Amino acid sequence: MNIMYEEYLAHKKSIQKYINSGYNFTITIDSSMKDIEEINRLKMFKYIVVPKKLELYKKIIKNKTEVFNKIIEK
Repeated sequence: MNIMYEEYLAHKKSIQKYINSGYNFTITIDSSMKDIEEINRLKMFKYIVVPKKLELYKKIIKNKTEVFNKIIEK
């Protein structure tokens, strides 16, 4: 299932509960992400979709962390 970052922020506890129960989610970063450091908190997601039109796109793609192995550019 794919969710937007804004949805994740609004329903964080429920989503984490589903992930802990074995469900897989893909998250799409949206304009509600204000700092690229927030992406490091998304390790539990199977994939992270980063739209090229996103303001933080270049910073996210340039930053190297283990989370970035899961990024799909859109």
